[in-house]
Amino acid sequence: MGEGRWHKKVRDKISRNLDSKNIEYRHSHGANKVPLFLDKKVLTRSTQLSDADFVVLKEDAVRYIIEIETGAPTPKKIIGIICATDLSEVCSKGDTPIRIEKAKLFIITQKRETNKPGSRKSKQYENIQSYLKVGRALREFQIITENEIPDLIREIEIGINK
Repeated sequence: MGEGRWHKKVRDKISRNLDSKNIEYRHSHGANKVPLFLDKKVLTRSTQLSDADFVVLKEDAVRYIIEIETGAPTPKKIIGIICATDLSEVCSKGDTPIRIEKAKLFIITQKRETNKPGSRKSKQYENIQSYLKVGRALREFQIITENEIPDLIREIEIGINK
């Protein structure tokens, strides 16, 4: 399945913002994959859990992970992204493993109308954030929309420059 128009628009917006701040990152697009692996010693399909849309690096470690999800993903899809990411020990670009170290995961969803405060989907996302605990590779996660990308970039810039 190819990259949709909205996904590409958001990916390009994030890339431009990170580039303008001189923040080191890797992203998945086309043949450039950023797979996440369960085991840092075995970088094969058997230990690959997912591909990240973006990983942001600081001091040779992944500190932020960004996933772009078209539409309003189901709770099952969101939980799958969070758990697969939290279980991952490293990502790689080629044969070089890059450790994931207490990273923050941002999941960007498309549908604003389903994320309105008080909507069923908004409440489901709030409940996931309240009840699901992470702690292996992730320190926390946040579900946001495209409108919140400037806040995401600001948070990453502050975190990277600490």
